[in-house]
Amino acid sequence: MTTEEIAELFLAHLYELAEEAPHPNFLFSVNDFMPKLGMIDREEVQKAIDYLGDRGFVILASLDM
Repeated sequence: MTTEEIAELFLAHLYELAEEAPHPNFLFSVNDFMPKLGMIDREEVQKAIDYLGDRGFVILASLDM
């Protein structure tokens, strides 16, 4: 999977989580996202997060990967 494809999946997952969140300032864990989609390559996921962050779609609060 390309970085852009991983980023798209991640963004779609975040959208679903945000729709269910109790308030708009909720933080979501990448560690929950990765196993749900069967991802193991943390480096590729980090690249996808950076890709989204560079475009202003996400803000990485901390990295506990």
